[in-house]
Amino acid sequence: MPRKTARELSAAVTNAVVTELKAASAFCGRIKQREYVIDCLAYEHARIAAALPNTGEYAAVKEAVAQTAARLERVVRQNPSRTLPTAPIAQGGSKPRRTARALRPVATEALPKAAAEATRIIQETQTVLIRSTENSQERRRQFQRIVSAMDTGTILLRSI
Repeated sequence: MPRKTARELSAAVTNAVVTELKAASAFCGRIKQREYVIDCLAYEHARIAAALPNTGEYAAVKEAVAQTAARLERVVRQNPSRTLPTAPIAQGGSKPRRTARALRPVATEALPKAAAEATRIIQETQTVLIRSTENSQERRRQFQRIVSAMDTGTILLRSI
């Protein structure tokens, strides 16, 4: 995870954010019951945002990623499953991982519509991040890498 104290743009911090976004999509993509994927992405985006600094060059990324998490959570709340339970997700393997909270499933019948909405949310976040680069070439270069990493989430959502 990026250091919460990172204030200046750096390849190392951007690499950490990119790695975390890709790992989040991979983790959520391994969930067999697709109804949990949107809340998994919300959980992961919130976790990544929490690790970013409140000020400095990455504050815009933190805000955008945190808003994405909140909006994805709203999609889940608006489309709750009445049959599937909330449950934490754990995965073994060489890098075991577990959510710190129970994930909420989306209703199976609402999944296509909810996934389309979640895809739109991530795409809007990508647009916000690109627009926030102002006139800085370095900021544009670093944020473009983050935006590209967010594509892994939209690809996952389109596969639902």
